[in-house]
Amino acid sequence: MLDGLESALRSDQDDVLIVARAHLSSLRGVIENDDLITS
Repeated sequence: MLDGLESALRSDQDDVLIVARAHLSSLRGVIENDDLITS
């Protein structure tokens, strides 16, 4: 799901979407770190 959303955001260079994409990337990093901790 995140990959599809990220690729959709990447296709539009609107400033708001650039910011949203940065938040998405950092959020995914947090999710991956949580997965490492819980597994």
